[in-house]
Amino acid sequence: MSGGEVVPATGAGTWRATWLLRHRAVRAAVATVLLVGVGACGFLWWTRPPSAHVDLPAGVEEGQRTFLSGPVEPTRTEAGILRLAELRGRAHRWEATLEWQRRGGTQDYLELGLGDSVHVDGLGTITLVGASPGPLMPWNRAPGSGDQVVLNINLDPGVTLLP
Repeated sequence: MSGGEVVPATGAGTWRATWLLRHRAVRAAVATVLLVGVGACGFLWWTRPPSAHVDLPAGVEEGQRTFLSGPVEPTRTEAGILRLAELRGRAHRWEATLEWQRRGGTQDYLELGLGDSVHVDGLGTITLVGASPGPLMPWNRAPGSGDQVVLNINLDPGVTLLP
């Protein structure tokens, strides 16, 4: 060492490299958590629309309000039975699939978006005016609860709802 040689000190500069490595790892972890959180919130926003009730569309008269749900008795007429088959969010809009079972045994499945109307022979014109989904997590469901829809039904002449 008498010849003026430069000897690197042990540990000199390694603290900065270690700090930079840790800093980058923390930034990458935070960015990953943020991306996953934003993605999950976007997915929930798209599949569980906030709008659950609408006014009757123009040209649709106020009729009888009917609630359909899994645990609730279906709507019955002399011609058939109307049940809720499924409620789902699609393209940031609530859509319901209704099952119309005629007395003869044939079944029709009706697709209705929130605010849409459809005419059913033997029943009348049905408009989906409300959607109330069950809890997102299945373990939060109370017994006897589930998805529920509100329908406005303008009955055909001579048709009455059975109790």
